[in-house]
Amino acid sequence: MTKTKKAVFRWVSREVFVADIAPTPKNYKIRNDLGMERLRASLQSFGMAGTMVCNWAGKYGNTRKLVLIDGNSRREEAIAKGEKKVWVSLPHGGALTPAQFKEMSAMFDYAKAGDVDIESINSDLGKTKDFYDKYKMQVPIGHLDKMGKNAPKPEKGLQYPGGKAAEEQQISDTRMVQLFFDSKQEEQFRKLEEKLRKKYKTQNTTDTVFRAVKEAAK
Repeated sequence: MTKTKKAVFRWVSREVFVADIAPTPKNYKIRNDLGMERLRASLQSFGMAGTMVCNWAGKYGNTRKLVLIDGNSRREEAIAKGEKKVWVSLPHGGALTPAQFKEMSAMFDYAKAGDVDIESINSDLGKTKDFYDKYKMQVPIGHLDKMGKNAPKPEKGLQYPGGKAAEEQQISDTRMVQLFFDSKQEEQFRKLEEKLRKKYKTQNTTDTVFRAVKEAAK
């Protein structure tokens, strides 16, 4: 029988000023607009549940007191909403070393013990069109009949698989385009994006970037 090693660190929760938290110097998570929209929907419904995960930063030359291990997107949302304080988890009794910090920030999200059970979510929660709209999910064809009057308005003239005469929802043709930045480029990009969002009166990164590219190509 393999023995489990005792955890090196204990973690404590504290409420801290958002201004004292620096973003992860190198964020290994590749973000996308769809994920951000789902995060915003969750935050709007349930608030900032749980904690961001941080390391003590002062001894490594950072001008702020803390540096994020996990929670960069939630930090940005907190800043956007003008929140002054948030709850974070911190290592008790001392900071992670630079090597430990790098490993944990890279592997924290990856080292999960399972994946989201989409089928069960559809079965237990997917009762209305509003739910799928809220989390930007595609309605499974098999759920349309179960949703009854709450189902999305379908396109006419289509059929379900198997030849059953019916109307089927229009299938989304969304494609994801990824951008890769280092930490300095990402910070600059977000500042420019915020200016362009105000200029174009857009609501998300996709619309903002698309509008800017169209304008630049003229």
